[in-house]
Amino acid sequence: MTNNLVNLVEEKFIRLFEILVEQSQEKFSNISCFPISSWNDKSWFYLGKESINFSEKGDPDSVIGSLEKVFLVNYLWNSRFRKSYYSHSHVASLIVGAKALAAVGVNKIVDIGQENYLRAIDYIHDKYAQSEKAIYKLNAVVAFLQANNLLVRPIDTVSAKSFVAADEYGRINIESKMPIPELVSAIIGLKRAVERAQDGTPRAVVDELSILTQIFQYGLGLRIGEVLRLPKDCIVESDGNMYCRVWTEKGAVPSARYVPVAWRPAITETVRRIGKLTQSYREQAVSIETGIVGAEYEQRFQKRIQGIEDELSSLNAKLERYLAVRRQETASRLCPNKEISDDQLISLVDLGKYLPVYPATNNASTLYRFAQNNGLQITSILLGKIKKKHFVLGKDLKHFMENSSDLAGRWISYKEVFNLIHDYYPAASNTSSAIFKKFTKTLSLGSLAFYAFTGSVTTRGGRCVVMSHRNALSYLKFVVTGGYDYHKYIPLVDAESLFPEFFNQKTMTYLAAPSPKSFFSFLKISNAPQVFSRSIKETNERKVSYVNCNGYLLEFHSIAQAVEHQFVGANSEVQAELIKGIRKELLADGIRISSAALSISQKVSHYLFITPSSLGGYYNESIPCVMGFFTVKYSLNPSKEGARSAFSRYGVDVSPEVINTFQTHKGRHWQTNSLFRAGLASSIANKWLGRSDDQGAHYDHRTAKERASSVGELMLREQSRFLGAIPERIKSWNAQSMSMNEQTLLLDMILTTAHYSPLGYCLRDVNLRPCEYHLKCLTGNKGHGCREFVFDLHDPVQRQKVRSERDKAEHELSRLFEVLNLPSVPAESVEMHIEHHMSIFRNASSVLDKSEIILTEDQSDAIKEFKPFALDGSKPDGCVIQCGGYD
Repeated sequence: MTNNLVNLVEEKFIRLFEILVEQSQEKFSNISCFPISSWNDKSWFYLGKESINFSEKGDPDSVIGSLEKVFLVNYLWNSRFRKSYYSHSHVASLIVGAKALAAVGVNKIVDIGQENYLRAIDYIHDKYAQSEKAIYKLNAVVAFLQANNLLVRPIDTVSAKSFVAADEYGRINIESKMPIPELVSAIIGLKRAVERAQDGTPRAVVDELSILTQIFQYGLGLRIGEVLRLPKDCIVESDGNMYCRVWTEKGAVPSARYVPVAWRPAITETVRRIGKLTQSYREQAVSIETGIVGAEYEQRFQKRIQGIEDELSSLNAKLERYLAVRRQETASRLCPNKEISDDQLISLVDLGKYLPVYPATNNASTLYRFAQNNGLQITSILLGKIKKKHFVLGKDLKHFMENSSDLAGRWISYKEVFNLIHDYYPAASNTSSAIFKKFTKTLSLGSLAFYAFTGSVTTRGGRCVVMSHRNALSYLKFVVTGGYDYHKYIPLVDAESLFPEFFNQKTMTYLAAPSPKSFFSFLKISNAPQVFSRSIKETNERKVSYVNCNGYLLEFHSIAQAVEHQFVGANSEVQAELIKGIRKELLADGIRISSAALSISQKVSHYLFITPSSLGGYYNESIPCVMGFFTVKYSLNPSKEGARSAFSRYGVDVSPEVINTFQTHKGRHWQTNSLFRAGLASSIANKWLGRSDDQGAHYDHRTAKERASSVGELMLREQSRFLGAIPERIKSWNAQSMSMNEQTLLLDMILTTAHYSPLGYCLRDVNLRPCEYHLKCLTGNKGHGCREFVFDLHDPVQRQKVRSERDKAEHELSRLFEVLNLPSVPAESVEMHIEHHMSIFRNASSVLDKSEIILTEDQSDAIKEFKPFALDGSKPDGCVIQCGGYD
């Protein structure tokens, strides 16, 4: 009974899934994302370019493979009204969740349950460096199945955020943003390997440009978006210093980023190297921007036209010369064997003495038929009542021979035309070509005309396939020019040799289903195949032959138009991507700025990083493109399954786990942390790196003890800068004439850590001594605030955060007082919340008021921080269980 029930459930799910597959197939046929792919393909080509591979575990038509397709199609279907397409990497990542299920052995929909879900979670956590993103995709698949009633039981999903490493305040663990030493070593090794293997191919150039972006990230701490937007003349020298021009906002002059002395040789050499690598692309970009490129294509096309016309002119002249010689030969063939007078009567029996072709018999009837068949005018003399003797008048015979010679000279045979064009005779005397037949006619010639035309002796004559002089000229024109308007069109097959940078053997594949913004979508092609003639070289390349073809014609001027459209489209897309990326980077640094403000007026040729654009599977050096985020990512750490990174392709010995830690922001974190470790003030470092001050903490990768050491040095050096218990103890040490070494040792023992809090920072080691006031610095125990809380007087961001906390508490208090006396609300609960928010309001106001008083005193410039609750606040170490005292 149980087995029967299981089978029924499974059959139900199979049927439900089959219906979903059918619906998805219909949606698949109505979306334009996969123009050259079919539903049953094992991989689909997104936008006709890059493939998305589906699971092939077990049966190629496995349920999980179908699930991947169904989920992908429905996601894209729900997003079909977007103004632009998703990136390939985003679309390819959508099926990661379903692939994880396949990886743990799921073969049926009914197998997708809690146990296999958790196994998939473990698989993702072990396989992916950024497991939270893959878990998000897995949860999306589970939600999709749930929405379509395809789960036997609900699945308790795991939050992807729980897999994100975080610090004690719930922030992303900043240590994961620092590059591990093995990664830095691998990047250096890759740079050397790429330089050694550089062969000038687009792939090699893109790889080297990708690795050179890291020089600017590690050396100047630039965001990757800023690196890819650098102008070609980014290096500026002034008063012995070096600066790098970095684009910030629309309409603004690039800001001058100071280049540290240690990095100047590397930055200078990098800019020089990039200039060399991108020189040809930059020149091509200038050609497109100035319109020169169209003139260059026109020059190539005109050269082709001139070649056609020269060939046609040569063949026409050759035809005329041939016909002139032919007339002479024809006339000589029919030249009388003996002199003939006009009034001379020549009997049919004696005609053989004058004609080159004549029957051997003297039979009167035979001779008479011969004369008639050849069109000779016969004069008959009656010798009696019935008997006649037949003659040909000398004048008529001469006229006949002249007309026959002229007639034969005005026609040319198929074999002769073929020989004129190809310099050799065809094997057959006739042709089945329908085109050739349009220009020919078949003549039935008497023996004399046949001899005059062909030189062959026969008393019966024959049939000849011939062209007139006029038709021969027309046929030569068709053969040489192709039979189409060669001033406007070119066969696609010929375009491959004339414009190899755009057309190759795969051209028809790209034209069959071009993506909406690709180069091929802008070309103007004949709607149907056309019949035309084209020249080809013989196998020995000794001479050129002409053949009839059936193919497509391309409008020449659409090539330049397509180049311009693709140039503008591809670069607009990349620049929009850069704007989006740089905006995201700025937001991460706490800088609020609109996308529109990030647009810059910089031509493609003025960018430092320029690469060939991709025309669906291959690089095109004739359409340059600004280098984009995904180009760098794909080269150094491709997310596409099966793709090899540059580390692997150039033989750099580094594990995949190390490569997977590569992220474009790590160089910026490395440089920032180097500055902090060197003791540079955070305000200066943040200003140099172009970020807001409140984000400095997210880039400070020093340990809490290292930060404490820096604060301790400042306390000893600038005693008036701090207020609180520890500065007071330092003053007492000075009063006791304690040596600086002793003060340093004592301070190191007391001041063990310094770390950031949501509203400022404190000097407590929360890792060793947990604090019950976690995130409650303004309240502490019983509303007294925390003694360890430190407030930076000169930090406007911290001031605003405290002000916000005060304002929120004030707003909440006004609401609570309104409901305090409502009979339906317990007064005790309301009073408890009022007391809590009153503490926040009172303490926040106290912090702000005290800071204002201190900042108006004479020593305000020297005072940077103070502990607002140093005297009255709770001390976390006030009791043995670290619950905080009440003093």
